Amino acid sequence: GVTLNGFTVGVYIAGCAASNASSTTYYNYSNSGNITINGEIEDEAYIGGIAGKVTGVLNGCDNTGNVTVSAKTGNSPHIGGGAGYATGNITSGSNSGTISVSSTITTGTSYVGGYVGQCYGGTEFSEISNTGDVTFSGNSGNNTLAMGGVVGSVSIAGAFSNCSNIQIVE
Repeated sequence: GVTLNGFTVGVYIAGCAASNASSTTYYNYSNSGNITINGEIEDEAYIGGIAGKVTGVLNGCDNTGNVTVSAKTGNSPHIGGGAGYATGNITSGSNSGTISVSSTITTGTSYVGGYVGQCYGGTEFSEISNTGDVTFSGNSGNNTLAMGGVVGSVSIAGAFSNCSNIQIVE
């Protein structure tokens, strides 16, 4: 598992790969370790069970670890069981870990999803499932909270086929 306690400026945290590369490809990764964030994140945060940020392919990747964020976050945290942020092709993956956020958000939108926090730019999802609880019990202030069982937010049209969420989102 991964644990971060204290203060940091901006983070890419994941159970498998926390990449910020311009093009990333993940095939058949799995994570069973828990990710726990406590403290304060001053800038953007990309937190995922498999990858922090995906800009390419996430195929056959499964997360069973819990993702827990109890931190004051600065600018638009992206949190998901598979990936915090994704653009590209997301196929044949699952999350059964609990996604639990109890943060105070100071600016921007918080993106929280069972498999992906935010997808952008025509991302295609196929055969993605979430069976883990997704909860937010923090304070979003005057900021926006985008939350969902499979994806927290879809920015610019995406495509979904054979995706499911069978657990609580609250």
